[in-house]
Amino acid sequence: MTLKEIARELGVSPSTVSRALNGYTKNFTIPQELRDRIREHAEKRGYRANPIFSSMKARKNKQIGILFYSRSSMGTGYTVENMVDQAVGFFESKDYEINYIFSRMPRQFLKYSLPPWKVAGLLIPDCINSNSLSNIEKAEIPYVCMNGVAGSRGIAVQVDEADGMRQIIEHLAGLGHRKIAFLAPPISDLAEFNILSIREDAFLSLSSTYGISPILLEIQPVRLDAYTIEKASVVSADNSFSLQENEPNFIQQLYRQGTTAIICMDNHVLEVLFQANHANIRVPEQLSLVAYNDVPMLKRMLPAITAFQVPSEGMGRLAAEILYEKLCEKDTQYKDGTIIRLKGKVIVRQSTTGVPD
Repeated sequence: MTLKEIARELGVSPSTVSRALNGYTKNFTIPQELRDRIREHAEKRGYRANPIFSSMKARKNKQIGILFYSRSSMGTGYTVENMVDQAVGFFESKDYEINYIFSRMPRQFLKYSLPPWKVAGLLIPDCINSNSLSNIEKAEIPYVCMNGVAGSRGIAVQVDEADGMRQIIEHLAGLGHRKIAFLAPPISDLAEFNILSIREDAFLSLSSTYGISPILLEIQPVRLDAYTIEKASVVSADNSFSLQENEPNFIQQLYRQGTTAIICMDNHVLEVLFQANHANIRVPEQLSLVAYNDVPMLKRMLPAITAFQVPSEGMGRLAAEILYEKLCEKDTQYKDGTIIRLKGKVIVRQSTTGVPD
């Protein structure tokens, strides 16, 4: 259904239909009865104006591009989904149109391409290297990065990862835990902004502050149903943990050698519980467990998992508000090159308790 077809069916000119639907009546009066009839007919016939063309005609760009580092990145992470949903909802409430744009290059070597059409501004989730933004910076398109790093012309909204680990360590130390293990995926050296590296550094430095004997294990899946230890880094005052790489149940090894609490990523929770159950280790009676990133399934598990809640919705909302202020040329406290870190919080559930006697 086109605008001309709507006009022909109603017996009016296409320009009259356009003005009635777009609310543009400068120097042109349309009776309210005709205006209502045009809108009702357009809705009944399922007509929807081309947003890009409408923006061009109005000489006001109402297009927001969201750049993803890959086609799969849009729906693979709870944090990304929440950020994008909040940002999209904000801009849609301001009558902007949202365009999703995907890259085909490997993430570590990515150079974000300019959108194929003109946009007012860009939102970019999970950018790990600022040099990936060189094309955007040269084009001087207003942009805000969510949960990632930005260049000198952009603004980055991130999680305060160090404070998140502080809250987790403080919670476990307050329950009396003094030997804690942190399980994490291997760290890539190709990323300028690496959340895992920040968390690991915070875990080791905070352990000293709180009198914790820390154990850091980097693990990765070898199959969908099996995990292996990629690298073991033991940091404790007495070097009391020794890893037996020929024994696959590393949770059992940790428990046997005195570990009373484990911190892991949300996607490692099932493996930790599986190995603990296989070794007859009860969570939380014998081993407390905290997940980093509070995804919905964690509160439905038995036991319900204590988790650090990343402020994903807050990041998305704030990123959208900042970009909107830039587009409206409003005064804002956030200048280009600024990094804003939002604090999350630990949600205490059933998987953590005091150290067993």
